[in-house]
Amino acid sequence: MVADEGRRALAAASFAPFGLDDRWTGGRWVGGSGTSNGRLVELILGHGDAPRDKTAAQVRVQTWPVDQQASRGALWDLARSHVQKFWFETGVLSDDVRRAVFPTDGSDIDPAEPWERVTLLVDGAHVEFRVLAYGNYWVAQASVDGAVIGIEARGWSLTDTGLVSLEDTSEYGEARGLV
Repeated sequence: MVADEGRRALAAASFAPFGLDDRWTGGRWVGGSGTSNGRLVELILGHGDAPRDKTAAQVRVQTWPVDQQASRGALWDLARSHVQKFWFETGVLSDDVRRAVFPTDGSDIDPAEPWERVTLLVDGAHVEFRVLAYGNYWVAQASVDGAVIGIEARGWSLTDTGLVSLEDTSEYGEARGLV
C-alpha cells in the first residue's frame, strides 16, 4: 500500500529529489508526494528507522521543482507550513517569527527573515538555508538549482546534515523503516 504509492511517486518524478547524504546510515523511505493536474510536483523523502516513534531520530526532505518566478511563492508557503509544524512540535514561537510569516499590517516581507542563516552542503556546494531550531527539533528551507527544499528534523544534528540530489532512488523505493 504505502510502499507501492511511494514507488509510483518515485517512478513518476521528472525531477531529482533531494535526500540526506551518506552521513545518514538509517532507514530511507518515501514520506509523501503531491500532484497537480495529474503531474507530480512534490516529493518528500523520509529518513528514520521508526517513523511513528516520536522519540526516534527522523528527517524529512521535501523537494518542489519550481522556476525562478514560482520560487518566492513556494518559499512563502513552505515558511508558513514550517512555522505551523514548528509551533506544534515545540510549543515555541517568537513574536518576530510569527509576525513575519503571518503579517497583520499587509507588509510583503520575507517570511523567513528572522530565521537563523546556516550553511549546509548540497551536492558538495555550500548553500544558505534559513533555519528555526529549538531543542532537538528544527526546520530549514532554501532554494537550490530550480527547486525549493524543505527539511524537518527531530533528533538529528543540523551540523551533520548534508543533501544530495538523487538520480538513483532505489534505496527509498523499498520503504524501509515503515514497520
